[in-house]
Amino acid sequence: MRAHYLPLQRPAPAAMPHSENRATQRSRILAVLIEARGDWVSLPAILELGIAQYGARIFELRRLGFQIENRRQGEHSAFRLVPHPSRADLPTPAQGSFFGDTSLVQEYPD
Repeated sequence: MRAHYLPLQRPAPAAMPHSENRATQRSRILAVLIEARGDWVSLPAILELGIAQYGARIFELRRLGFQIENRRQGEHSAFRLVPHPSRADLPTPAQGSFFGDTSLVQEYPD
């Protein structure tokens, strides 16, 4: 007599796909950093979000172009979002040209 085995039952997938989970976690961390307005956010404050792989999410935010600094603050790390310069701080192009001075000044011997 042969034994009959039932196929393994896998748990039901989570309500949100894994990538949406990561995106949600990134947005929650980013919201805390933005709310701090350039001040340092302690690691315990980030851990309060309940995100186990916070380091991976911060790495992903950096790869998306956000400039996030970190430092040791006592026994814990701290993170901050470096603000981008405002438009007033950006250099302006030369007058009369959107791209500034684009002339090619080259002198060749005769």
